[in-house]
Amino acid sequence: MNTKEQLVVDLTAFEGTITLNLILENPFPRDVETTSPVEISISILKAAASVIVEGRVKTTAKTECDRCLEDVEVVIEGNIEATYLSENDRSIIQSEGQIDSLENLFLLTGDLLDLSDRVLEAIIVEVPQRVLCSESCNGLCPLCGENLNKAPDHKCREDAEIPDEWQQKLKELKKRVSS
Repeated sequence: MNTKEQLVVDLTAFEGTITLNLILENPFPRDVETTSPVEISISILKAAASVIVEGRVKTTAKTECDRCLEDVEVVIEGNIEATYLSENDRSIIQSEGQIDSLENLFLLTGDLLDLSDRVLEAIIVEVPQRVLCSESCNGLCPLCGENLNKAPDHKCREDAEIPDEWQQKLKELKKRVSS
């Protein structure tokens, strides 16, 4: 059984509540690169009109430092919260005007509940928008791209050739503003 199949639950196989505790190795290689197993704990409550899913996800993911572009591992601890409604129940709630106030509401089609999107969502939402390898990261040289953390004494000549058109235009603008 592949890792994604372990996140598919047959709703006809139980009544009431079940709990899933899984440890998966990089279940979403195209979407996010995890560097440790993904620990998943999910409770599924099957009620008359809905299926309520709650849980936690824990792993580490690899991303890039925003200053120096070196690989950085970040700890991910995310929450899973979702309510699934059948088409009939959804239309009843929608006709009563209550559906707009509900968050994490999804349509349930059939007897199989695929939780992979909820797990992936919990991971991606927790990856910080801005990641630094350290607060003191020096980044890259704006002229040649040298990693200034690895070469702290690096100096480019002022007249060094600017490698691309965008940086050339920026240098020209800087000269005009300063004169």
